[in-house]
Amino acid sequence: MATLIQIADAFDGADVRKQIVGAVLQGAQVIRNEGGGVPNHARRLKWALKAARSPRQMAERMHGAVLTDTTVSSEIPKITDVAIQGAVDTLLLKFANEGLPGLNDATEGLPEAADAT
Repeated sequence: MATLIQIADAFDGADVRKQIVGAVLQGAQVIRNEGGGVPNHARRLKWALKAARSPRQMAERMHGAVLTDTTVSSEIPKITDVAIQGAVDTLLLKFANEGLPGLNDATEGLPEAADAT
């Protein structure tokens, strides 16, 4: 596990920021190509469309959460693309649910009917 100073140093690193932007773009493309039968597809698609329009902004929003992911933080200072992508993929539904009342968990309370639209 990385120290707090190592996490802060990684947070300020240009390469990590670029990796997160790349992971956001790749994650958005995967979601845009997935079928409507994937659980939470409607929410995931909304995230993907926002991410595709403003990948740097989405990456900045996710930056701290990605760096504190246990796999990512265990790889600091040499964080692999695989670890960054895994963290983005794991976190994206939480970010897609931001601002929705009563949703404390990425999978709690999501209506299945919304996935079909």
